[in-house]
Amino acid sequence: AQIKPEIINELSDKKWQIRGEALQKVSGIFNEAKYVTPNLGDLPGALKARLGDSNKNLVMTTLNIITSLVKAMGPGSTKHVKPLVPAVISTLGDSKPQVRATAITCLNSWFDEIGLVPLIESEVISGALATENPNMRAEMFGWLEEKIPTQKKVPVEVNLIIPILYSCLESRSADVRKKAQGALPAFINLVGWDTMVKLTGKLKPASKSTVIGVLEKNRPQATSKSASNVAVQKSSSQTKAPEKPKASERTQEKSSAPKKSDDGSKKSKTAVASAASKTSAAKASSGKASDSEEDGPILVPNPNGRDSRIKAEKELKVLKWNFTTPLDEHIDQLKEQMSGCVSKAMLENMFNKDFKYHVIALAALTK
Repeated sequence: AQIKPEIINELSDKKWQIRGEALQKVSGIFNEAKYVTPNLGDLPGALKARLGDSNKNLVMTTLNIITSLVKAMGPGSTKHVKPLVPAVISTLGDSKPQVRATAITCLNSWFDEIGLVPLIESEVISGALATENPNMRAEMFGWLEEKIPTQKKVPVEVNLIIPILYSCLESRSADVRKKAQGALPAFINLVGWDTMVKLTGKLKPASKSTVIGVLEKNRPQATSKSASNVAVQKSSSQTKAPEKPKASERTQEKSSAPKKSDDGSKKSKTAVASAASKTSAAKASSGKASDSEEDGPILVPNPNGRDSRIKAEKELKVLKWNFTTPLDEHIDQLKEQMSGCVSKAMLENMFNKDFKYHVIALAALTK
């Protein structure tokens, strides 16, 4: 209530001296306050604007005020993550080391009070890293390298950061490359080797080869648990894929086989014919089965589906359904969630790449 509209107006004054005085007033008010509520009115917007001030001293003053506010509000500062944190991260792109150091201190205050989960879940980190600023990216990945190992579990939105991490491994900036490589083992340990490799799937072939090479170099730094999981998968895949006999061996087998008599050849022809008839009959029966499957109910009751989804959301195992443009991960997630609610034929029509099948699905649903 003490932050009057006059002070808010002064924070956006054309003269930097008046803006500076307004910041000092705000700082004084909060230093004297015994208790600060998260309801800050128009102040967050005014402070956000000052983080982009042309006067770097005012930027640092604003960062210090935000640091004090976060500490005073504690967990209540979560309310102001989206309005303020992206602007705080943007100051990491400043050319002055003093500004960047003050911004890191401010980020640390957010981490100390609310942890890393809200910063990842709200996509403010991935959104900020999308800006191609070498200073900011280097500082952020250096910060994440320090903070991520302290986390036992993070939301799936962390997967939005990893493609940016991969692009930074090929950055023209040596500092960005160094910081990205430094953060890589922490990400491998956090999300697992399989996920890291899977997320290289959308890279261009040349980039994928480079990134996989860097991943392999950092693989020994991953935890023994991750390494053992990969080892098990490798051994199982080797068991499932036995080696095919060499061409020379097949030739020897053919040459050593005795010639069949005419009676034998006739019998073999008869056997082939009967096998073919059985195969055609099997195909016909399977065709009937698939037809009957398509004729079955479109919607399948799934009484536990909602509870399972809510549980997965609470455990941060699924992406939040909040986006401007859906990612491939959102579509895959939706398909997986709907697999237990609709028939197989309906699911294939709904998620087919050809829109004609979408029309068929809609027509079936509107019957």
